[in-house]
Amino acid sequence: MGVRSLFAGVSGLRNFQMQLDIIGNNIANSQTMGYKSSRVTFADMLSQTSRGASAPTATIGGTNPMQYGLGSTIGAIDTNFSQGILTTTGRQLDLAITGNGLFGVRDGNTSTVYYTRNGAFDIDQLGHLVSTSSGFIVQGYDADAAGNLAAIATDIQIPIGVTLPAEATTSASAVGNLDSSAQQIGSISNSSTLLSAGLPADSTSVLTALTNAAGISLGLAGGDTITISGTYNGTTFTGTQAVGANTLGTLCTTIATTLGLPAGNVSVVGGQIQITGLGGTNYQVSNLSLTSAPAVFNTALGVGTWSTTQNAQDNHAASFIAYDENGASHTVTLKYNIRPPVGTLAHWVVAVESTDTATGNADTSATWSSLLNTADLYFNGDGSLNSASDSTIIIDPYNATVGNITFPLNWGTLGGYDGIVQFEGDSSARAIDVTGYAAGELQNITVNDTG
Repeated sequence: MGVRSLFAGVSGLRNFQMQLDIIGNNIANSQTMGYKSSRVTFADMLSQTSRGASAPTATIGGTNPMQYGLGSTIGAIDTNFSQGILTTTGRQLDLAITGNGLFGVRDGNTSTVYYTRNGAFDIDQLGHLVSTSSGFIVQGYDADAAGNLAAIATDIQIPIGVTLPAEATTSASAVGNLDSSAQQIGSISNSSTLLSAGLPADSTSVLTALTNAAGISLGLAGGDTITISGTYNGTTFTGTQAVGANTLGTLCTTIATTLGLPAGNVSVVGGQIQITGLGGTNYQVSNLSLTSAPAVFNTALGVGTWSTTQNAQDNHAASFIAYDENGASHTVTLKYNIRPPVGTLAHWVVAVESTDTATGNADTSATWSSLLNTADLYFNGDGSLNSASDSTIIIDPYNATVGNITFPLNWGTLGGYDGIVQFEGDSSARAIDVTGYAAGELQNITVNDTG
C-alpha cells in the first residue's frame, strides 16, 4: 500500500471529523435562541497526472489522461439563514424576526454595534432594553407623537415606573344611526276628575262652575288667581291664570305656555286635565300643582293630586368617558329624541348629562356652548346630516377645584355619511375617538407585529 493512499484516506477522515463537529455543534445549539445551523461541503484536492491525454487522429482515437486523486478538502462551511420556527415562550420581550434582518445591539462601553438573531431581551435598572446573554443595549428608531421614526438608531430606553400626567378630553366624534321611524315617548300626567253641572268637565266649562268628583264646588270666584307650578326639563316652572270668566280650556293653554309645550299637549280628557310632555327623560313633567285661594280647589288640584300614567323615555341614549385636567373620569350621556319635522328636515334634539364616575354625583352642569342642555340635529331626506345647532360640550365638574372640560363633538360631514345619520332601523349613535386619559405609571410594554 502506497503512502499516497494513506494520506488520501486520512484527508477524508479529517474532513469527515469536521463534518461531525459541525453536526454536533448544530445539535448542541438546537435550543439556542436565534442560532443558525451550519453545513460542510467537501471538494476533491488537485489530482496527479501520470500520463497525459492524446488527441484522436484519422486512424486512431484519442486517449484520456491517467490521473489519481490525492484526497479531499473542505470546500465550504455555510450558515443556513433560512427562516426558523417561531415558538411562544410566554415572555413579552422574547422577540423574533420573520424574514431577513438582524437585531442591532451596542456594547455599552463602546459605540460598537453588533448584530444578532437572538431576540431574548429584558429591561435593566436604567430602563434599557438589553440582550439577556450579553447585556448589550438593543438599538432602535425613536418615534415622535405622530409616529414618525428618527433617522438614526439609538439605545432603546423604556421609562418603566415613570408617572405620566393626566390629559383632559379635548375632542370626540359621533357616529351611528338614529331611527327615522322613532316616536316621541313623553310623560303623561292627569289631574283628579272635575265635574261641571254634574257632568265631566270639558274645555268649554267655565272655571267658576267646576266641582270635584263628589260634586263639591271648587269655590273659584271671578277675582281669584290660579298659580301653576312644577318641574319640567330639569327646571322649576311657575305661571298664573286669572279666573274671571275664563274656561278650563283657557287654563290648559296657560299651562302649556308655562311649560313651553305645544297647545295640544295640554287638554281635557274624560273630565281630567291631561299634560303630555315632550319625548325624553329630561322632559318628564313632575311635582305638578295648581293652587288658589279656595281650600277645596287646592285639595282637588294641589300637590299630590296628580297621577303619572306614563313616564318619559329616550328614543336613544349612549354614554362615554371624558377626563378632566386631574385625570378624573366623567360619564357623559347623550340622549337623542325625535321631534316633529321642520319643513322637509327631520329634527332630533340631543340632551347632555354628566356625572363624576367615581362618586356617581352629578356634575355641577353639563351644557352645550349655547348654554342649553340640548342641541338640535337636522337631517336631509336622504339620511345625511343637514346641520347641527351646537357641537361643543362644556362640563363643570363636581370637583370644584378643577376647571371645565370643554371639547368639540364632531357630528360628521354635512351632507355626508361619515358621522351621525338618520335611516329607518335600530338607533346606534355613539361617541368614538374620545381623547384624554387618567394619570398613571407605565407598568408593561408589548411589541406589535411591525416591531
